[in-house]
Amino acid sequence: FEAAMDQYILTIGSLEPSHVIFRYLDAPKIPLLVKYLEVFRLRASVATSVSSVHDDLLRTCYLKLNDAEAAEKLKASSSSSLSSNSPSSGIGVTLSDLANGTRSPSEALSILCSFEAEEAAQAMKVQGPYLVKSLPRETAGVVISLCDGTYSPNSLTAARSLVALSGEALETSLADRPKVCRLFPVEMFSPIFLEQPKLLRLILSHCKRSKCTMTPSLRRTHLELTLEEWSNAKRDGDDELEHARAKEAMIALTDSFIDDIGVYEALVLVQLANFGEGEVLLYEKLQMGTPAPMFTLLMDRYAADGGERARRQMFAMCQ
Repeated sequence: FEAAMDQYILTIGSLEPSHVIFRYLDAPKIPLLVKYLEVFRLRASVATSVSSVHDDLLRTCYLKLNDAEAAEKLKASSSSSLSSNSPSSGIGVTLSDLANGTRSPSEALSILCSFEAEEAAQAMKVQGPYLVKSLPRETAGVVISLCDGTYSPNSLTAARSLVALSGEALETSLADRPKVCRLFPVEMFSPIFLEQPKLLRLILSHCKRSKCTMTPSLRRTHLELTLEEWSNAKRDGDDELEHARAKEAMIALTDSFIDDIGVYEALVLVQLANFGEGEVLLYEKLQMGTPAPMFTLLMDRYAADGGERARRQMFAMCQ
């Protein structure tokens, strides 16, 4: 893991940070995550693209490592950055109020949703990490509206109406809304949801269905989170969710953007999740004249499946 982290540090500036962070959140790897976040913070601050969510995550890591002094220094540095926002802007005033605890997250979100789309997007980028802790689904609802172009001032009511929905009802509600503003890139907001993987998957899934522009690393993250939910649903015996996530994963593996992820990288993800249906699909895509190792793997999978399609494929390969 240490050698891999050294390589990930070299990708700072070209690879989505969430691609790395998700892999190092478990306790034994926290020192390596601290190393990555410290370098990321240094380089990102120079490029003015550092997000407060990364500061919050780094501070949490320091506390888990019992390094209270480093955590306090980082907190002081972050507070200084927050107070430097221009008070002439409504965005700066709201952020300052929220950071000082003078406004509740609900009040701050209401103020944010009174802004025009451009201001709201910039405010969400800064305030999102604080809002998502208390109002995760409402925050996600606003982010979705900014990404798919349906945001308008005073849109908090629409965002709150999504909180009680799930599954097909939620997808239908999201699909029916008219576009009234420009589409903001989802990578602008994805760091906000680093500790909310289910909501991040929901946002990415909606952006994918809405044909929003997504980076290859976010498409990969979407596939990885979808497979994770499929695996959890299978383990918990939730047949409906298992079927829905399997269908979504298969769509991701067969759409025109699979080459953005990389077929071999996608194969690693489905193998790690033990997603047999996707594994067979990718083996078939990679067979290229069916070399002996690939032939054996496919035959084993078809034999384990035993279905009609599998039997037809076995017969075709043996001809």
